[in-house]
Order: sequence, then structure tokens, then C-alpha cells
Amino acid sequence: MNKVNESDVLRIIDYASSSQPLVLKQDESGNTHDEKGERRREDIQDPSNSALPKYTVLTLFTRRRIAMITIIMSYTWAVNSLTYYGLVLSSASLPLDRYLSFLLLSLAEYPVAVIEYFTLNKFGRKRICILFHALAAVSLIAGTIANYFSERAGAKIALMIFYFLGKLGISGSFSTIFLLTPELYPTNLR
Repeated sequence: MNKVNESDVLRIIDYASSSQPLVLKQDESGNTHDEKGERRREDIQDPSNSALPKYTVLTLFTRRRIAMITIIMSYTWAVNSLTYYGLVLSSASLPLDRYLSFLLLSLAEYPVAVIEYFTLNKFGRKRICILFHALAAVSLIAGTIANYFSERAGAKIALMIFYFLGKLGISGSFSTIFLLTPELYPTNLR
């Protein structure tokens, strides 16, 4: 289809995977020959001669848009990680038994998998991530307020519900951000 001889491509792959360098010679008419004297097409290049640019962490800050994406996503990852592991580690201080609290907060991750399965391709990763962040933020703020009024009747149940919804939200945003982050960068920077 692209008028490239398959044996030439396989020879390049064999040389690239071996430790021997591929020696190419050009004759006076400009045709390329390998060391066996077999003619090669001009559009097939030796992979060892193709110079790929070197990327470092500083490459993420060379363009303004990529730099902004990097800064925002770094902040988002830090907030997600601190919130998620903060909830996991603070589950023992909730009003129920420490084991039951940990179990209930751990069960919050199962509905997230079902929600993501049905919504990620339909609504997009960014919208779902924003929705989960909003759910986590509102629930955890409400949980903090419910904790302040913990002496009142029903406040402990409300606290557990809000913490469960907060864990559900932050678990959803954490798993969605794994999918979202690589999609924001160009392929060569991933």
C-alpha cells in the first residue's frame, strides 16, 4: 500500500534489535545499499541515525499552555492525594467503631467503579472529574459542620453519610484523574 518493501523493513528491525550497527553506503546515483550490496529505498531510514529530541522535566515548562496544565494538574494531584489518604487515615476517628467506619468508607469505592463505567465515555473525563471534586468538597464541608454539632441527635449519622459521600467523590476523582492527566499532554511528552 505504501510501496515499501517488507524485507527492507524487516532488515531494519533486525539490525535495530541486534548489537551490530547497520552500515549504509550510497552509490553515485544516490541509491542506498546495505553492507550486503542490496539496494534500499531512499524513504526507508536507518533508525539508529534518526535523532529523537531529548525530553526532560523542564520540557513541561517550555510552552505556556503545557506549563499551566502541569501546574494545575500537580496541584490537583496533591489535593486529591491528601484528601483521599486523609479520609482513609481518619476513618478511625469517626463516631462508629473504627473497623466499621473503615469498612463503610472502603465500600464507597465500589459505586464509583459502576458510575465511571457508565458515565466516563458519555460525559467525558473532565466533567466527571469536576463532578466528583464538587461532590467531595460539598460533602466534606457538610461533614465538618455536622462534626461541629455532634452532640445533637442524628449528627453522627449525618457525619457518616457526609464522610461516605466525600470518600465516594474523592475516590471517583482520584481514579478519573489517572485517565485525564495523560490525555492533556501531547503524545511525545506523555
